[in-house]
Formats: sequence, C-alpha cells, structure tokens
Amino acid sequence: MTVEELKTNLREILTAEDRPVVDWRTVDCLIDKTLQRLTSEAQPNYPYNTVFPFLDDSKIRQKELEYAQVQRERLRAWLNETN
Repeated sequence: MTVEELKTNLREILTAEDRPVVDWRTVDCLIDKTLQRLTSEAQPNYPYNTVFPFLDDSKIRQKELEYAQVQRERLRAWLNETN
C-alpha cells in the first residue's frame, strides 16, 4: 500500500462519515479494508498516532461527537499536507 492509496482510503472513510446520516456499517467495512491492506502489505510512511487511532476508534466516534471532530480534524490536517 502506498501513502497515496492510504490517503485515498482515508478520504473515502471521511466522506462516508460526513454524510447527514452515517452508515456506520459502511464505515466499518471501509476501515476493515484499509486495516487489512496496512497489515498485509508493505506499510507506507504515515503518522501512526493520527491514522491508527482514527481507524481503531469508529465506535467511539459514533458516541462522542467532540472526540470524532478532533480525530477528523487531525486526519484532515495530515491529508492536506503537501510534501
């Protein structure tokens, strides 16, 4: 998995979470797909402390809106960085 592929997957997850009514089953499937690739393929260089909690904490984001907002903002900041 390249860093660009990871970013594409993460943007897809964010898009799913930004819908007016979030289909958390879809979000979890997208997360599972991303985690499977991250663990089975060569890992790109990415900010683990930003990306992994986002991938791991969807259940918390469902219940705690402030936590969800912070996670999404941190992830978007990394996604919007230019190298």
